[in-house]
Amino acid sequence: ANSYNSIALIYQSLGQSEKSLKYHQKSLVIREEILDSEHPHLGISYWSTAVAYKAIKEFEKATDMQEKCLAIFQTALPENHPYQQRVFNTWLAIYYSKAVDSFKKKEYSAALECLDTLNQHTNDSDYWNYTGLCHYYLSDYPKAIEAYQKLAKISSPKHYYNNIGTAYVKNKQFKEAHAAFTEYEKLDSNEGRVYRNWAMYYALQGDQEKALQNLQKAIELGYNDLNWFKTDDSMNGLRDRSDFKALLKKLE
Repeated sequence: ANSYNSIALIYQSLGQSEKSLKYHQKSLVIREEILDSEHPHLGISYWSTAVAYKAIKEFEKATDMQEKCLAIFQTALPENHPYQQRVFNTWLAIYYSKAVDSFKKKEYSAALECLDTLNQHTNDSDYWNYTGLCHYYLSDYPKAIEAYQKLAKISSPKHYYNNIGTAYVKNKQFKEAHAAFTEYEKLDSNEGRVYRNWAMYYALQGDQEKALQNLQKAIELGYNDLNWFKTDDSMNGLRDRSDFKALLKKLE
């Protein structure tokens, strides 16, 4: 079992995840056969196999393995044993990887299920940021604002002001959006995203001229997210204008 485990770790170091999993499974089969069900070495094998499943994005199997490991360690090891925190951190990492994978697939509700679990156990800026983004893309702006307010306590102001400002503006809370965008601009007035935000602010209030002026400045400063220009609903009032179409053509 130890030999198979060593081979698995070598494949893992080489980035060959499928082969690594194969040998972790061989090791696990032996340990399940010869060890007591609460033996720490069996827990370690579950742990290693969980990490291998995580690497190939089989998150349900990874979670199942890691929870078996947690159960063994809680029984077999002292509460203050260093493995307790390490194995718990791996459990969190599996949920986080699953959340990010779902987010990248635009499966925002599925991502939120994982993030809600994570947020119950720890206060992490990445978790709250993704939580806010998921709610934002699901058009649940009040919940996005709530998540970003929690993010504010543990994240950099720049990150916070941009994110919560866009949620405020989509939620038609223009006073709050103006305050957030003003603070964001103070932090970096030469970033194109600053003026993209102001374009949203003015467009959603019907001031198309100021919106277009800010879009032009955003592009001049390097903001070139063509997909945002084509899909963000804040730009809907501008889409029939020739000058907006000219900006899109310039970006293309």
